[in-house]
Order: sequence, then structure tokens, then C-alpha cells
Amino acid sequence: MQLIWNGGIGTYVKATHESHADADDRANDQLRVDADQLKCEVFGEGGNLGLTQAARIEFALNGGALNTDFIDNSAGVDCSDHEVNIKIALDEIVAAEDLTEKQRNETLEAMTEEVAQLVLTNNARQVQTLSLAQRHAQSRQAEYQRFIHRMEVDQRLEREMEVLPSDDEISERFGRGAGLARPELAVLLAYAKIHIKQNLVQSNIHADRLIGNQVTQLFPDSLTNRHAQALHSHRLSREIIATELANDVVHHMGITFVIHLMESVGGNVSEIVRAYFAAAASFDIRENYRAIEQLTGVSEELKLELLLEQIRLGRRVTRWIMRHRRQFGDTGQFIDTFKHRIAQLNAQRDRFPETAGSARFGRRTQELCTAGLPEAIAKQCAAANDIAVALPIIDAADGANAELLAVAQAYVELGQSLRLGWLREQLGDMTANSHWQAMERDSLLDDVATHQSRLAAAAVSHAGGDIDQWMRSNQIFTQSWQRTIENIEHAGAPDFSLYSMTGRKLDDLCRGLVQGS
Repeated sequence: MQLIWNGGIGTYVKATHESHADADDRANDQLRVDADQLKCEVFGEGGNLGLTQAARIEFALNGGALNTDFIDNSAGVDCSDHEVNIKIALDEIVAAEDLTEKQRNETLEAMTEEVAQLVLTNNARQVQTLSLAQRHAQSRQAEYQRFIHRMEVDQRLEREMEVLPSDDEISERFGRGAGLARPELAVLLAYAKIHIKQNLVQSNIHADRLIGNQVTQLFPDSLTNRHAQALHSHRLSREIIATELANDVVHHMGITFVIHLMESVGGNVSEIVRAYFAAAASFDIRENYRAIEQLTGVSEELKLELLLEQIRLGRRVTRWIMRHRRQFGDTGQFIDTFKHRIAQLNAQRDRFPETAGSARFGRRTQELCTAGLPEAIAKQCAAANDIAVALPIIDAADGANAELLAVAQAYVELGQSLRLGWLREQLGDMTANSHWQAMERDSLLDDVATHQSRLAAAAVSHAGGDIDQWMRSNQIFTQSWQRTIENIEHAGAPDFSLYSMTGRKLDDLCRGLVQGS
């Protein structure tokens, strides 16, 4: 049997180790089975608490597929939320005499299908987020453990009450390749959204001109198009914006994103969400998500792989913004500064000489086209691995008042001449043995790209982009760095500390170069 769909009232499945009393549903004690007795691949919960949470986890760890009742039934609650918020908005419009009572009722009825689509889309994205989290967590045990620790402090999460595993059990599971079960990830998803929303409600993020427009995302287009101003003055606008942003962040960047960035680069929730919002708009991450979701004739596994690449892109660019442009002012101005130039750089890849990055881009594009993706979407997806370097390149070009494509050209040539591209590949392939090493590796990758961009801008400003001339003019830097790269190549099996020290060496050399200029 492939699917059991539970639509009734009552708890019909318990975990093997639980008693009937643990299920707390005496009326169905004679009907209840243990999770290991289920003879299906998928269990769907149309009713509330069809299984105990412990039973869900046991079924999932034994290879079954299921979510939780609050995920499978989320459309009902979501529909009620939409209804309440729409009725408040319409009543305020009627009070302002912009609609009659009759028009209000007709408008409400006419929005039925639009609201249904909004609700179903949100439900589908929650389920997709769990599928992504299952894959994302496989190599990030410490990150998810630290998320749980943070929720215990910030949100008073109680593991026993939520049936979440202890740290020892998590380690044991990851050691045998099991990881966190999907019902457990569903609980963490709920905590992530609550945590983000509560922090955003208490912030002033809604005052940002562009982000404030998120209030309209909750409502059907037919209402937004006619009464946008009234929606902006909705008495629950702050809460609506916080909810929409929390959904947006978790659905597109995952459960642990905000906490991970807070640990990695500091900052509070609203700063990270604002940086993400700017990054997502600048790199069309939401649009890329939609294009991938709508692909037909492509396996679901490949779609999830492509979405995970968008998550990695979003993490990299948000981290860069938090490290280098944290106080960027108005979000709309930031996007205006970067968006079209990111697209310009992406469109000019063919102008640059062959590099490891461009070769990888070509191979990936061909692989995706062979897998059934249209060429335009294949190129967009293939670019996700490298396009994050657009931010430091643009930033360096602006800082030196240099022409953007000239700096990009110099960036590529310096990557070859100074082996910086090779170094980034070595860092990217380096296995981190701890949560802290993973964060250090990510920071080192950012630092190398940032230094390479600034060196490229200097080569354009002082040598017209002639890399050979610039290197001859800066022989002390060049020779010192070449010796550093040679040390790595002759190290045999380089360990993480060698790469860490190499990053610091590059930082010192670049600082000396600036001071000596």
C-alpha cells in the first residue's frame, strides 16, 4: 500500500514503546496500532493527531514518509487567517465609504479562488521546505543542534514535550546516516517562523519603504490592485509584514538560516532578514525558485538539488552583505545599486577567458539542459555556484571609481595569475570537521573573493587592467603570495589550519599593499 490517509477524529497510531494511555484517546484503544505495524509508504494526516508525535518519528525513522498534522492541515488555519485579515481590511474600506456593504460582500465572495490558491501555495512551500531541510541537514548536524539549543533559550523549547532527541541521540543518528526525522524538522520549522516573526514585530523593519510593501502579499491581487493604500494602513500591518517575511525567509533559506547567520556574523534578526530581502531581490532568488518549481519533465530530486543551490547562493550573499554593507540604508536603494549590474555581469560571462569557474559553468549548463531544463533556466541555475562574487566585484569597482566589466575582467585574470581561483576551489572542497570550521571556511571564501576584487580594481586603476604590468609593479606582494601558494601545493595533505593561515597571510599582504601605495 502506498498511502494511508487519516481523515477522522482520534489517535490511531502510537509508537512501539508507548502505552495506550500515552495516546490519551481511550475511545480508540481497541483500534490503535503501533507505528511498526503500518503497511504503507506514506501516511497523510487529514485529521488532528492521527498519530502520536513519537509514532510519527518511529514511522519516519523506519523509512516511512509523513509530515505532521499541523503541516498537512495548515491550509485550514491559513485560510482562517486570510479571512480575518481580509474582512478587517474590507470593513475599514467600507468605513471610509470606498465600498458599500453590498460591494464588500460581493468582493469577499469573488476572492474565493484567489485565497484558495494563496493558501495552497503556502502549504506546498512548507512541505517543500521540509524536503529541503532533510537534505540540507545531512551534512550539518552541529548547525541543527545549535538551532535547537538557541530555541531552548529564546523560545523555551522543551525537547521532551516536543519529542525531540537529545544531543547524544542526534549524534548517534547522524553517525549511522539517519539524521533528524521529518516530523522533528516540522517542529523546528514552526519554531523558526515563530522566532523570526516575534523578533520582527518588535523591530521597525516595517518602516523600510520596500519591505513595507510585503503587507500586500497576504491579499489577493484583485484587492491589492484596487485598495493598496488601505492595505498599507491595515491595523495589523506590522504583524502581517512580520508573518510574510518569516514565511519568505524560512521557505527560501531554510529552518536554521537566521540563527546560523547570527552566530556566523552577528547582528539581530531584523538586520539579517533585511539583508536577505536585499540579497534575494538583487539576485532574483525568489524568481529562480518559481522557475525551478514550475519545471516539468524534470525529476523532483533534481529540483530539490537546484533549490539547495539557491539556498547556498542566498546564504553567501546575505553573509557578504552583513559583513561588508550591514548599514546599507534603504533596501530599495541597495537593490537599485546592485541588481542590474549583477545581471550585467552574469550576461557577460562569455567575454571572460576560460577559467575553472567558467568551465564548471559550461559543464553544469550542459548537464542541466540534458536533464530537460530550458537553456535560459539551465544557465541561471548553473550560475548559482559563482555569481555571488558579483557583490565584491561591484563594491570594489565603486570604491575605485573603475569600470565594472574591466574590474570583472581583471578579477578573472588575477584569479589565474595569482592562483586565487584555485585557492577558492581548494577551500570549497575542504571538509569541515566542526560547526566552527564550517563558519571559518565560509568566511575565508568571502575574504578571498573580496581581496581578489579589490586587487582587480587596483589593477584597473593603476595599470589600466594590464595584470602583467600591475604584478611587475608590485613584485614584493606578488612574490610573497606565490611562495604562499607553493607552500600549500607542497604541503602534501593540507589541513584546515594551513588554509586559515593562508587567508590571514593574504589579508596581511593586501593590507601592506594598500599602506605602501
